[in-house]
Amino acid sequence: MEEESEITDQDIEGLKKYAVFRSAFRVPTASKIASIVFGIIALLLGFGSISANALNIILVLIGGALLIEGVWLIIAPIYYGLLIDGILIAVIGVWNVVTTLLNSKVTGSVVTPLLAYGIFQLAWGITTIIRFINNEKSIVTFNRLESKNYEKIADSLYALSPKEYSDMFAFKARKTWKGMFNDNAVICMSDGQDIYVTQREKFCFIINGKKSGNGRNKAIMLIDRQRFKGTVDDSSLENYEAWISEDKSAETT
Repeated sequence: MEEESEITDQDIEGLKKYAVFRSAFRVPTASKIASIVFGIIALLLGFGSISANALNIILVLIGGALLIEGVWLIIAPIYYGLLIDGILIAVIGVWNVVTTLLNSKVTGSVVTPLLAYGIFQLAWGITTIIRFINNEKSIVTFNRLESKNYEKIADSLYALSPKEYSDMFAFKARKTWKGMFNDNAVICMSDGQDIYVTQREKFCFIINGKKSGNGRNKAIMLIDRQRFKGTVDDSSLENYEAWISEDKSAETT
């Protein structure tokens, strides 16, 4: 017999805050890729000029740190990832600006592209650091120790099966999503990384054609304004339809 997962309205409110907390410090994909690209360029420039000046070993070290940091943030994002990302990019920007200006005193001319590249990196890094500081201020009221509790709640929900719990669903796209239907909200989680808590009316499944009969129904999942293409299993679809029918029956009473 199917049962409902045990989660309170207080847990849902806490998960909403936790979702904001997580998203506020998520490093944008562009920054992760930029760190890797900047790191590779720094390694190439550093190794290429280390014979001319041994100090370029510093550029190699910074480039290596950027490359490792970028890959690390893709594989295992961390809370201070945005800050680390901003600091490293700003540091390499300062390095490129300072070395370009110092070299110009020797050569008598400024390598404009390299100077512009350094200024661009410095601006990127400072902007990223400012974003982290603003995010930090915006959620200062959220207890970080309390966030560990909500992280456990999210993990426990993600482990539940739609076959055993009538208020759960699973959706397979590029990521595997799990979620819970509530009276007024929907909780969505993907592979333990992303978490969304959205209003009931801002979530839905759109089935492409008829039910497949093999447990893998092609569908589109809408979360707020985001669309995900994938498949939803029969149990999840039945739970969703029952949840929708409850809403419709409530409207008619």
